[in-house]
Amino acid sequence: MNRLLEITKPSTEALKEYGELLDEQWNKGEVQGSLIFDTTALHEAEAENNDRIIGLLLDSLKSGENSKALRVILLAKNYDGRTAWHVAAEAGHIKVVENLWIWAKAQLDSSELKNEILFGKDNLKNTAWHRAALWGRVQILIKLCDWAAEEHIKPKELRDEVLLSKNSLGHTSWHAAANGGHVEVLEKLWYWAKELQLKPEELKNEVLLSRDIINETAWYKAAERGRVDLLENLWDWAKELQLKPQELKNVLLVPNNMCGGTLLHAAARGGHVEILEKLWNWAKELQLKPQELKNMLLVSDFLYRTTPWYAAASGGHDEILEKLWNWAKELQLKPEELRNELLLSKYPLDQTAWLVAASGGHVEVLEKLWNWAKELQLKPEELWYELWMSKDKSGTTAWQMAAVEGHVKVLEKLCDWANEIHLNKEELRNVMLLSINELENTDRA
Repeated sequence: MNRLLEITKPSTEALKEYGELLDEQWNKGEVQGSLIFDTTALHEAEAENNDRIIGLLLDSLKSGENSKALRVILLAKNYDGRTAWHVAAEAGHIKVVENLWIWAKAQLDSSELKNEILFGKDNLKNTAWHRAALWGRVQILIKLCDWAAEEHIKPKELRDEVLLSKNSLGHTSWHAAANGGHVEVLEKLWYWAKELQLKPEELKNEVLLSRDIINETAWYKAAERGRVDLLENLWDWAKELQLKPQELKNVLLVPNNMCGGTLLHAAARGGHVEILEKLWNWAKELQLKPQELKNMLLVSDFLYRTTPWYAAASGGHDEILEKLWNWAKELQLKPEELRNELLLSKYPLDQTAWLVAASGGHVEVLEKLWNWAKELQLKPEELWYELWMSKDKSGTTAWQMAAVEGHVKVLEKLCDWANEIHLNKEELRNVMLLSINELENTDRA
């Protein structure tokens, strides 16, 4: 249909007939202006980027007797409160958005253009700016800004609706762009923030360090997603605003989400080595004291009581663990601290790094832990206990976890190490049988 309309344009009479049909169908509907479980043909055409179909729909309704239906369909909302305008902005269909703007200007008054189109919100209080920022639609954002200027939107309204307006999740367009990892969008928003002459304190508190409803900053989102470029931009902007050393320290040390996780937690959990290194280098650049650096490495979040070390072990990120281990040694942690705070430390449900690594089938992580244990000269009985006897709160050992999850290579590795520490074969056999019996009893229960 879209292709056919490129070749031939319907006659005025055909358009009028189609418009009358659309108008009649719309008027028969139980709901006008808000669609509960449905969507309009305009929504569907815009989602598919069918600009010719959109032209047909709008052209057919432009006559005087059908213009009311045209106005209503332009403002109609689908099941989640999005107008066709929202749909097109999110999809980045620039030509569709341009055409829709022309029609909206012809049919709507200035108040409706501003409140329903430029700053109109869906059920989650997202504007077209939020939607475009989340999906990295820079050209759409530039168009929106141009049209806002065309409508003589005041700087304060742009400030409040574009930069500081929050959706139901507490996300501004800034958070949305960070969430999607869209550096170019963040750069554009930062430029506009300065162009709108936000005060340094506003730039700092309302943009750069602002938090959403789950207490996450753009910094945390960047670290979590492994976006070094985004994180570097944030750091440069912080320097540009001349944040005090303590404020920069807080970025690195203070929890950045509702669980109490720091940027180091986020990087370790995601296995983002480059991010981890960047954070550590910034910490040293800020001349954090040895105790502050130690706390940065060993701090637990306050919800799950997990450290970056545990996060890396549970995710199978052996390279992250190696970085953390080397930095701990660089800080000259004593052998007993390395032993108790890292290797044998227990976390939620009494799980150690050994237990979560075995549960996840992370052989490389277990090998690292084993080598460090030998480096620290842990006694054979300590190693024996950690691998075969130590249980979490559910009563499960590392051996049992690996068996339940079907990690054969982990089981083979545990047997090899049992031989390496000269574990009595009869004793090993008894432990295996005991483990099997306990698992069977658990299954029956």
